[in-house]
Amino acid sequence: MRAPSYQPLARRLIKAIVLWGALATFIWTAAMGVWARRESEHRLQSALLRYTESVAMNVAEALWQVSPDLVQGHLDTALGIPGVGYIAVRDKGGNRPFAAAGIASLADGTEPLRFPIRLGAAPPAHQRQVDVRTVGAVLGNLEVFPDPSALRREAASQVLRALVPGLVLTGVLLLIALGLVHRRVHQPLSGLSDFLGRLRTDAHGEPPVWTPPRGRVPDELDRVADSLAGLQQRVADHVQQLDARVAERTGELQQALEQLRHLSSTDPLTGCRNRMAFNEAMAAAIAQAARYDRPLTVVMCDVDLFKSINDSWGHLVGDRVLAAVGATLRQALRAGPDWVARYGGEEFVLVLPETPLMSAIEATERVRHALAEEVRVPLESGEALGATASFGVAQWHHGESVERLLERADAQLYAAKRAGRNCVMPPLEVLA
Repeated sequence: MRAPSYQPLARRLIKAIVLWGALATFIWTAAMGVWARRESEHRLQSALLRYTESVAMNVAEALWQVSPDLVQGHLDTALGIPGVGYIAVRDKGGNRPFAAAGIASLADGTEPLRFPIRLGAAPPAHQRQVDVRTVGAVLGNLEVFPDPSALRREAASQVLRALVPGLVLTGVLLLIALGLVHRRVHQPLSGLSDFLGRLRTDAHGEPPVWTPPRGRVPDELDRVADSLAGLQQRVADHVQQLDARVAERTGELQQALEQLRHLSSTDPLTGCRNRMAFNEAMAAAIAQAARYDRPLTVVMCDVDLFKSINDSWGHLVGDRVLAAVGATLRQALRAGPDWVARYGGEEFVLVLPETPLMSAIEATERVRHALAEEVRVPLESGEALGATASFGVAQWHHGESVERLLERADAQLYAAKRAGRNCVMPPLEVLA
């Protein structure tokens, strides 16, 4: 399964702060643009109102006197007002402008700002007389069409004047926020993440890679770090206890396995190795003798007249005789290299590594005497039943199999039986 990819929390917070800051700046810029556009239009309208108030009398007089040149001069002056793109004066009821100035194409499909032009006072005496009843009458309209590009430039200028300080302040706040996130969030979380990543049962007592600066009031991350350190220590203590228990149980298990191995390779009646253990150990003994070119001798042993013991005294007494024979054989051999196995029934095999034939016959004679003297099985009558054994000795030849070696030893055993039992074949006198 593919491991999921992770992104540091501090980096995500920094991205979120930057994105939200950019979004807030965009919204603020849009709002400032709308506000600046309205302010520009409002300033244009206010300027035109002031203009009409200041020159209304002159335009009205010129319009009353039907003087286009004079009206045109006033309109040309009005073009100096920021934001004015096209300005026209229409007399009352007129469809065509009486006078105009600016870019005429701005009047297509655009609703103008209209200001009525009224006759404010009577003309001078040297001019033709006017009926005073006409004073204040509407002579026409002053139509102003704003210049969109000029309004946009003015709005942009207003936005820049209002936005630059805000952007600078926002940038400073973002830098402060990023620094605080990096120091108070990114560094602690990175340290804790590294600490958890290398958290092992054998790393108990190892502090987190991040520690809070001195003099700073601890926060939640400090508590998390302390809790993790305490948890690690408790886990380490628990693991040590488990290791101790596992070591104890392992020792007990090894001991039980050794006992089981011993039981599985030991004949329960005689305490000698059983047939399966004999096969394994005999192959290893021959391999070692062949490797180091050392002598190896085996002795076949059979309890004399064992069937008559069972027939006369019962199988229970026979088992006691076999147990006594096995114990005597094990005690009579060398404790180190020599070993004995129960081959089957009342037969035993003595394996004598590092022992040539004559030395093996001498050792077997000592074993034969030990059996004849030491095996004493008590009977119900109070008497003790003794036992003897016959032995056949054979030394291993290079390249010889286990089966062939045992056949030769078994042949010597039957020779001992035929010679009257309780003897060793071949006899030491013949070899001498």
